[in-house]
Amino acid sequence: MPSSFIAARQKRVEDPVLPDDPIESEIHRWVYTMDRRARGVLWFIAICFLLVLTALLGTLIKERTENARLEAGATIGDRP
Repeated sequence: MPSSFIAARQKRVEDPVLPDDPIESEIHRWVYTMDRRARGVLWFIAICFLLVLTALLGTLIKERTENARLEAGATIGDRP
């Protein structure tokens, strides 16, 4: 890599533009100074969490639909 690229990258990490809110500023500093692999792991965890949340929501909707059909008088083997 060219030395100017390395110097620009080091300056960017040392002197990030941070928001005024101290908590948000700390989060920005934490994410901004993470290396690429750690950021990838964080994205992977976030995507897995969203997939699990979506599966749980789908199961909840399916259960509520099944319970509503049973309360309406359908038998377990009936299909909508």
